Amino acid sequence: MTTMFIMAQVFGLLASAATIASVQFKKKEHILILVIIGSIFFTINYVLLEAYSGAATCALGVVISSTIFLVEKMGRRVKWWLAAIFALALLVSVILTFQTHIDILPFVSSMFWLSSMLQRDENRLRWLLMGNTVGWAIYGIVMAAYTGLIASVFSIVSISIALIRFRKKGR
Repeated sequence: MTTMFIMAQVFGLLASAATIASVQFKKKEHILILVIIGSIFFTINYVLLEAYSGAATCALGVVISSTIFLVEKMGRRVKWWLAAIFALALLVSVILTFQTHIDILPFVSSMFWLSSMLQRDENRLRWLLMGNTVGWAIYGIVMAAYTGLIASVFSIVSISIALIRFRKKGR
């Protein structure tokens, strides 16, 4: 194992911790803060693994999450045209970094993720994050991002627990 590979896995562990913890928070604001931190660490993780589609997607995730956080902090909702720009930016990033068919997975996952970040209902957000997490798990297997894969498995468990903890009564 090379030093770069080990460093990548360390950053993957840091990202994993933030990602797994994020869905256990009740308020979207707190979820977003940890998503931003996790995305920063996952960006570094994927750069060190030379998984550039994943890195580009996560880097854009930092910008998008930060923008959504700031817009919602001002008491506003993200406009549809801004969400469309985000989706287009994610698509362009995958096109520019495309090397193999697996590079499509970060884009598909990011569409689940973007949809989740636009939700006001935290449980709907968690369900969409589940779709995002499954895609990243597959990408983690193929790109040898083992800590990312482990994070995905634990995130699926964490999301499931959060969905049970915060389920709406009477539905």
